[in-house]
Amino acid sequence: METAASTRLFGSIERFGARLALLRPGGEAWTHAELAVAADRWAALHLSGPDCGRRGLVAIEMAPEFEAIVALVGACRAGWPVLLLGEGKLASEQRLRRQFKPEVEWTREATGWRVRRDAWQALPPEPVSLPVEPPPLPGELPAMELELAVREEAPAEPHEELAMLLTTSGSTGEPKLVRLSTRNLVSNAMSIAWYLGIEPDERAITSLPLHYSYGLSVLTSHLLHGAALVLSAHSVSERAFWEDFELGGATSFAGVPLMYETLAHLGMLERPLSGLRTLTQAGGRLEPVLVKRFADWAAAQGTRFYVMYGQTEAAPRMAFLPPEQVAAHPDCIGQAVPGGELRVENEAGEVIDEDGVAGELVYRGPNVMMGYATARADLARGAEVAELRTGDIAERTRDGLWRIVGRSSRFVKIAGLRVSLDGIESDLREVGVRAKVAGDDRRIVIGVVEPGVPPAGLAGVWSRRLGVPARAVRVVALREVPVLANGKTDHAAILARGGPVEQPGADSALRRELASILGRERLDDEESFVSAGGDSLNLVEGAIAVERFYGERVPGWECLPMAELCRENPDTLPERGRDDPLLVARSIALWLAMSAHVVFKFDLWQWIPKTLVATAFATPLLLVVFGWGLARKFARDGVRLWPWTAAAKRHAAVGGRLRFREVSRWCWPLAGTYYGAIVITMLAQGVGGEMTWEQVGRALYFNEEGIYAGIWMTYFWMVLVAPFLVWPVKRWGVLGVLVVTVPPWWVWQDLTRAPEVNYFWGHVFGWGGVTGPSVLHATSFVVFGFLLGGLLSRWWKALLVVGVLVWTGWLFNQHLNRLGLETVWQLLAYQEYRRLTHPVYMAFGATGALLFTSIGWVMARVPRSPASLRDIFYSFGRSSVFAYVFGNIILVFTPQRFTDAAVRLVATMVPPGWSPELVFGLVYGVVFLLGLALITDDVTRWRPRMFGRLARGLRAGNLWLMRVIRPRRRAAVRG
Repeated sequence: METAASTRLFGSIERFGARLALLRPGGEAWTHAELAVAADRWAALHLSGPDCGRRGLVAIEMAPEFEAIVALVGACRAGWPVLLLGEGKLASEQRLRRQFKPEVEWTREATGWRVRRDAWQALPPEPVSLPVEPPPLPGELPAMELELAVREEAPAEPHEELAMLLTTSGSTGEPKLVRLSTRNLVSNAMSIAWYLGIEPDERAITSLPLHYSYGLSVLTSHLLHGAALVLSAHSVSERAFWEDFELGGATSFAGVPLMYETLAHLGMLERPLSGLRTLTQAGGRLEPVLVKRFADWAAAQGTRFYVMYGQTEAAPRMAFLPPEQVAAHPDCIGQAVPGGELRVENEAGEVIDEDGVAGELVYRGPNVMMGYATARADLARGAEVAELRTGDIAERTRDGLWRIVGRSSRFVKIAGLRVSLDGIESDLREVGVRAKVAGDDRRIVIGVVEPGVPPAGLAGVWSRRLGVPARAVRVVALREVPVLANGKTDHAAILARGGPVEQPGADSALRRELASILGRERLDDEESFVSAGGDSLNLVEGAIAVERFYGERVPGWECLPMAELCRENPDTLPERGRDDPLLVARSIALWLAMSAHVVFKFDLWQWIPKTLVATAFATPLLLVVFGWGLARKFARDGVRLWPWTAAAKRHAAVGGRLRFREVSRWCWPLAGTYYGAIVITMLAQGVGGEMTWEQVGRALYFNEEGIYAGIWMTYFWMVLVAPFLVWPVKRWGVLGVLVVTVPPWWVWQDLTRAPEVNYFWGHVFGWGGVTGPSVLHATSFVVFGFLLGGLLSRWWKALLVVGVLVWTGWLFNQHLNRLGLETVWQLLAYQEYRRLTHPVYMAFGATGALLFTSIGWVMARVPRSPASLRDIFYSFGRSSVFAYVFGNIILVFTPQRFTDAAVRLVATMVPPGWSPELVFGLVYGVVFLLGLALITDDVTRWRPRMFGRLARGLRAGNLWLMRVIRPRRRAAVRG
C-alpha cells in the first residue's frame, strides 16, 4: 500500500538498499538506505517539535556536500517545500527572507552547517508608505507620505503539492521564484532517466551547482533510479575535478556551453577519459562546430553525447537530441522529452504545422511549473500553468527535429543562466543610473547614458550579481540613446558598441590552468610562472600544461610574462624566454649529487679520491637553492636587513606573523613529499639488499644512515624548520640572521666532542662520529640562500658575497698553513669534518654555492645552446625528486653479477696498467647519467620523445608523489 511519505520526492529511495548513493572521492560513501536514514533523522531533528509547528518552508544553501543533500532529501521526505539557493545567498539577498519567510534555514558557516528558525522575524519591519492629503490651504502644497512600520502576520502554509522553489536563472529586480510540484520534478526525472538510460551502476559527478535546475535534475534523475553522485566542489578547469572524476569512478558529465568551450581549449578532445559513458549539454546554445567536435570525439571513445534544451519553469528538461543524431544536426535541440509535446505558434496564437516556418516555441507536459511566486502568499496557490511559452523562436526541420532560431523576448541565456535585459535596466533605474541594455547569448552590453559611472566597476558588479563570467559583461558610455526609424531603441547598435565577442580562447584557458596549478585566483599580464611562485614541485605540471596547449615545449616558458606566454592561437609559439637561474643551479646540484652516488656505487674514490668533493659541493648547493626558492616564494617584496627604519618596522609588524603562517602552511605538508622520497629510496635499499630490513626500519625514523637518501633526510627536516628561519629573518633582518646562524657555529666544538647518543641526535646536532648532514648547521645554508634570493639591494648582496669569500679565504689560509693543501682536500673529500658541522665546510660549501649559482646566472643569460641539449641538462632541475629517487633505484638494482661480468669484459679491452673497475665505473656513470636525464626529460613532457608509455606511467607516479600529501589548493577558477 502506498503511503503519503512514499509519494513525496525521494520518498522511497530506501528501496534501493545497499546501492551507492553519494561518494566523496577518496573518502566516505553512503548507500541509498543510509541516505534515507540520515535524511529522516535530519527532518526529525529540525522539522518537528514545538519549535517548528505546522508545515513550512525550508531554505537550503546548496553545496556538493553530504550535509546539504541530506537536508534536501530530508525536507522533501517530510513534505516540506524547499527553496534552493547558492551559498551565501540568504546573507546577501535579505529580500528573499523578507518576501518568502522561510521557517527553517540550513546554511554553511566557517564552523560547519547551521540551522536557523524564523530568521526573517529578526529583520527590521519594512516601511510602508501611505499618502496623506494636506488640508486645503492657499496655494499648492507638495504631496506628503507617512512611513509606517507594519509588523507582518505569520506566513501562510504552502500548498500541499508544492515541493521545490527555484530562482529564475539570473533574474534581477524583486526575487521571483519558480514553483515546482513533486509531479513536476518526478515526471521530468523519469523522462530524463529513460532517454539517458540511467541504470543503478551510473555515477554522475557534481559538475553543476545543485541549486541550478540543471544540476538539480542530475541529482533527482540519479537518486530516484538507484544511481549515485560523485561529490566534487572543484571547477571543471581544475585538475582536481578530473582526479575526483577518476577516483570516484564517475560515468557521466553534465555541462553548460562555457564548460565545453573551456574543456575544448584545455585539450579534452585530444585524450580519452576512462570510465566516461555519457556527456550531456544544456543551459544554452553551444556553437554547432563545437557540438560536432564533441559528438565525433564521443563516438570515437564509445561515449554518448546528448544535446538538451530546457528552462527552470519546466523542471527543467523539455527536449533532447539523441547521440546518433547530434553529428548530423548539431544546430538542433531534438525532440520533446517523453510525456511532453512541443509546438510553434505565430503572433496570433495559431499553431504552425509547416516545417521550416518559425514561431514561438510552446511546451506542454507534466513537468510544467505550478507558476511563479513573488511573495510568501503565492506559495499557498495551486497549479496555475498548463503550458509554457518559452520566449524562444523555433522551427521544425524536415526530420522532425526542433531548431532554435532566435528569441521573442528580452531575455538572453549566458553560461546556462537566463537573464532579463529589461530587469537589468529596471534595477539600474532604481539606483539612479540611466542605461539601455542589449545582449545575446554570448555577452551583455550596458550602455550608460549618465556621466560619471566607472565602466569597469559597473561591469564587475553586474557580472558577480548575475553569476556570469566577467568577460560576458561590457559597459560602454553613450552620449545619447541610439534609436531606430520608428523611434524605438536600437539595441543592435548598443550591442555593436560592445566590440567583438571575447571568446574563452587559448589565452584565458591556459592562464586559468597555470593559475590553478599555482593556487592563485588569477595571473596578471606581467607575471611569469616563476615570479608568481612556481617551484620545482609544480614546474612539471606547468610544463605539461604549456606543452599540451601548444603541442610542443616552449623554451624558457616559465620566465615569460603571461601576456606573451598565453597566446590566443596555439599554432603560433611564443618567443623563447630566458632560462631561470634557479632552475639552472638546481640542475647543477642534482648532476653533482647523482655523480657522487655513482662514485659511491662503484668505489671510484679509491682511484680518484677528489671525486668525493662532488658530494661536498652538492649538499650545500641544494640547501642554498632551497633557501633561494623560499625567498622567491615568500619574500617577493624583499628582505630588509636593517629593521630599525620606520618603513621596515611597519613592514615587519604587518608581514611577520602572516609570513610565518604562510610558510608553515606550505612547508609542513611538503615534508610529507620528501619523506615519501625517503621511503621509496629506503624500500629499494631493502629489496636490493644494500641494507638489511632492520637498518631500513631504523632509517625510516632517522636512527640509521640512509644510503642515497641523506640529502632528502636533511631536506625533510629543513622544510619543517624553514618557517622558524624565514620568520625572524623577515621580521628582524640582520638580527634574525644572527639569531638563527651564530649559535650553531659558536658551540660547534662542544657539539663535536659530545658523546654519540644515537644517529638521530647526531644527525640533528652533529654529535659524535655521525658523518651525515647536520640539520642544525644546514640552517645556515638555507638562510644564506634566502638572503641571496631576497636581498633587493645590490650593495647588501655584494657585501654578503664579499664577506663569505673573505671568511673562506681566511679559514682556508689557516688550515693550509697548518696542514697543507693535499691534507685539506682529503679531509673535505672524505668528509672528515662531517659535512655541515665545521666552519671550514660552511665556508667551503657557501663558496661552492656562490660559484655554481653564478654559473646559473651566466647560463641563463648567455646565448643559448641547442634546445635538445638544454632540455636534457635542465631535466634534473625540473623534476629533482623524481630524478633523485628513480636514479637511486636504478643504482640499487644494478646487480653485482652484471658489474663483475662487465669489469671482466672491460679488462680484456683496456691497455695494460689501466684499471678495468675505474674504466667501467666511468663509462657506466656517463651512460647512467645521460639515460637518467633523458627519461627525466620525457617524464616532464606531455608527449614523451623516447620512452613512451614508460615515461607516461612514471610521470603519473611522479605527479602523485608531488600532490598526494600536499593539501589541495583551490583556485578561484570557474568553468
